[in-house]
Amino acid sequence: MLEKIITNLTAEEALIVEPYLKAKQAPQGTILMEQGSIERDVLFVVSGEIAVYRKLSLSGSVHAAQVNSVKAPVVLGEANVFMENERSATLVVKSEMLKYFMLHANNLDQISREMPEVALKIMKHLGQVMTQRFTDLQQHIEDSFLTKSNNEAHALINLQKYLGEVHLCDRETARKLFDITELSDLPRQE
Repeated sequence: MLEKIITNLTAEEALIVEPYLKAKQAPQGTILMEQGSIERDVLFVVSGEIAVYRKLSLSGSVHAAQVNSVKAPVVLGEANVFMENERSATLVVKSEMLKYFMLHANNLDQISREMPEVALKIMKHLGQVMTQRFTDLQQHIEDSFLTKSNNEAHALINLQKYLGEVHLCDRETARKLFDITELSDLPRQE
């Protein structure tokens, strides 16, 4: 079952890793991770759904906001394996019951010492999960800014809100970088 979540593990490697994991279940409403806590445990969720909450400061007031909802199969907590920083969100079980495996940080360290090839595959998978989340978020934000714009000039202004300073390339540079053959007449910025 683990090889369905950590897709680069073979079935044999997954069986070797399973004793290092703790199979768990949690009912609806259970807090799995808390924003601000410093942990490196990773959750491999095999069934159920999780609500993702963040504490946000809006105009001087602090609020709790549900910012996402994720369904199994999913890996959670992967960023802290690399960053060893505070958790960025609070995770709460949304479904009636959640089934997952927990990989405690000490067990990951032990796998690294005893089976470095398998640990490398796990770490590579966690890195891929983290990179995909970042890429998806970036694409979502860009799409939101660009598709909700009335025209190209407005789209560019909106994109600058997200990215900061944006300068459009000249036609020759655009062709070299991206093989763009047709360019619209977007407003130029100097």
